[in-house]
Amino acid sequence: MPRKDMSVIAAVVLVFATPACQSAAPEPESTSVSAATRRPSEVPTSIRYPTNTPEPSETPRPSNTPSPTGTIVSTSTPAAEELETQVPDASYPLQLGGHTLDQSLPYADLMHYAGMNWVKQPISYPNDASGITSASHDEGFRIQLTARGPAEMIVQDGFEADFADWVAGLVATGADAVEVWNEPNIERNWAPGHISPTLYTELLCAAYEAIKTENRDALVISGAPAPAGVFGGCAPDGCDDVPWLEGLYAAGASDCLDYIGAHHISGATSPSSRTGHPADAAGRHHSFYFLWQTEKYYDAFEGAAKLFYTSLGYASQEGVASFPSSFSWAAGTTDAQQAAWLKEAAQLSVDTGMVDYIMVWNIDFQRYGDLDARDGYAIIRPDGSCSVCESLHDLLGSR
Repeated sequence: MPRKDMSVIAAVVLVFATPACQSAAPEPESTSVSAATRRPSEVPTSIRYPTNTPEPSETPRPSNTPSPTGTIVSTSTPAAEELETQVPDASYPLQLGGHTLDQSLPYADLMHYAGMNWVKQPISYPNDASGITSASHDEGFRIQLTARGPAEMIVQDGFEADFADWVAGLVATGADAVEVWNEPNIERNWAPGHISPTLYTELLCAAYEAIKTENRDALVISGAPAPAGVFGGCAPDGCDDVPWLEGLYAAGASDCLDYIGAHHISGATSPSSRTGHPADAAGRHHSFYFLWQTEKYYDAFEGAAKLFYTSLGYASQEGVASFPSSFSWAAGTTDAQQAAWLKEAAQLSVDTGMVDYIMVWNIDFQRYGDLDARDGYAIIRPDGSCSVCESLHDLLGSR
């Protein structure tokens, strides 16, 4: 299949093939793994992107779709008036947040109960963020924006300066952290023929200077790469994720960021696992496994910066319509595993010291079509329960 005909997920779910769904593994226990955990050797990759797969985006809700009400109907989740907010303070080694659809934040109490004190939202050039930032701050959240533009923008004269001025404006309206672009290593997000770690680093450095001039305390995050293994390295029409990050580091990007941006929504095993993914029959790639991916990204910068997961989630089939074939690898995942694996990913982040921030993909998204699985990732389940909220509350409450 020609690359130009491939539909690529923004927080890319990579499959070597789409085998028949296998039974889900038993619910894992949280595992503590040190930063010195043995790492697998390099393996050749021939990964193909799944077709017709939706992306985490600022997709507008269809007019005939009601907003989430925020009503909690599950007996396993405390009612809003009973919630004990458990927000980690600045000294805690991991900060949590979530990507929300409803910007009125009807689930703010549950998010705080889960220990989340951040909201994540995408925003496209040249839109204004003042409404998003003020709504988040009013509910007691900091806000991380993923700032992006159309792929063709990068060939326009004065592109870097225009974009840098815009992201500085986002910070002026109250943004607490800005991810500079989204998955710039693939042709859907960066003009084909111009994909380059060096060119992206020039944009990142321009944005960094503008943001820090506006507010030195605002965090600057490099644009998370699509976790790709299809290109066989780096070329002007596409770049695999680890060579991309290595190219950023070689170009001096560590001087122009606070955190390395990362996406991981392709998992279907315990985050500490290195084998066993249902779509991993033909060969192994780090993007299927949270800990392995984290190590690869951290090592690409030789430990010079930590990671900020701007999208991290696990899709549960429970209680939602059957997943499309492109998500068959997740069809065996349950709500209990979703909760256990997000808790384990959070614990591993603390144990390894490689990750300081996780934005959960997602809180309350809905499905928009037959090829969509956004609702499978939502931690607010169709019955209003939130097992993830309970598991994260338990983790943070034990600190």
